[in-house]
Amino acid sequence: MDPKTALEHFKKASELNPNSGEVWQALGWAFQDSGRDDEAAKAYKQAAQFETDGVKKQYLLAWVASHERDHKRAVEVYKRALALKPAEPFTHFRLGWEYYYLRQYQDAVASFKEAIRLDPKNHEAYLGLGCAYKGLKQNDEALKSYQTAVEKKPDFARGYVALGWEYQIQDRNDEAIKAFKEAIRLSPKWEEGYMGLGCVYWKQENYQEALNVYKQLVEQIPNSFHGFGAIGMAEEKLSHRQAAVTAYQKALGIRPDDVDTQIELAYAHHYAGKTNEAFSVLKKTLARDSKNARIHYGFGWLHGQAGDYKESVEAYKRAVQLKPKSAHNRYALGWTYSKLGWYAESAREYKEALRLKPDYEDARESLEWVSFRLKAQEPKKSVKENPAKRDSNVEVVTTPYQPTNKHEPKTNQIN
Repeated sequence: MDPKTALEHFKKASELNPNSGEVWQALGWAFQDSGRDDEAAKAYKQAAQFETDGVKKQYLLAWVASHERDHKRAVEVYKRALALKPAEPFTHFRLGWEYYYLRQYQDAVASFKEAIRLDPKNHEAYLGLGCAYKGLKQNDEALKSYQTAVEKKPDFARGYVALGWEYQIQDRNDEAIKAFKEAIRLSPKWEEGYMGLGCVYWKQENYQEALNVYKQLVEQIPNSFHGFGAIGMAEEKLSHRQAAVTAYQKALGIRPDDVDTQIELAYAHHYAGKTNEAFSVLKKTLARDSKNARIHYGFGWLHGQAGDYKESVEAYKRAVQLKPKSAHNRYALGWTYSKLGWYAESAREYKEALRLKPDYEDARESLEWVSFRLKAQEPKKSVKENPAKRDSNVEVVTTPYQPTNKHEPKTNQIN
């Protein structure tokens, strides 16, 4: 029975048998299979009212709690289930995930280990154990758990994806590629294998191979939002400007309201030589989400590229107001101040960027540069308080040493 037919069948059954826990539970499963988890939760709540088996009732209530992101409540419910049936491996397994979601990784390890002790063939429990070890930053133990998961079940695609990511993090790229390719072979209609494989090639700066992988993804899954977004990024890296624009437009055809992709489309338009289109995209995006710092950052960057530094400053200021703890916002504002010759303001923003991100090398080098420019001003030519008049009041002394100010703000900063 396909999910749509099953859903209609159990809806009718629930109308005919409204006091049947089994019917409500089956309806919940049908909603889950259809990706309608909110409605599944309602069905499971109904099922729990009529469920006579104590353990099953707790499972239903725990699923609802977890769906509602109340993982503490889910832990307590699974503990009640264990009080009724202590040696049930599935309960320990689910409890492990709830501890994981709460970042109680040591408790998660203990629960997954108990699930494995009670059911040594449970490959899913080994996957969970690996994730819990990962939370504890015990990477070698995580890797062993993922390896055991795929040994227990050689066709376990999710296990190969987890294994691939761990290999990639440990710079074992050949093994990561092999793991992700196996995940793709096993589940060609699942995004994760392709995205992981593309990431390995991206890390190697092999953007053409990454692009090939992402194209394979959208061939298999034509409505893959992430696939088209990744194609856009790869096309940009390869300087295929119009192709990047097309890819982002296709991604937005799937998720029209995704702000991050709208911003990337604006940048892509600029690189394709269509600055007016870039501004137009950002203006439409701003109308939907005026408090998004990344949009204002985008305006700042576009104005800066056009040499309109005063407009750029205003946009970056708004980005800073919305997200003051972003070192990249501070850096961009500082860099633009320096282009106007407002070195004191520039130095202030660079210092704040370094306070927020002490290893920010671009900010350190740029701070050296503006500090040099401030020192190079003639004492008698002190900078007045009115920033609008500063360009004419700055006199630079030429010396053999000139620190760098070449690190222009980037479009791909995370705000």
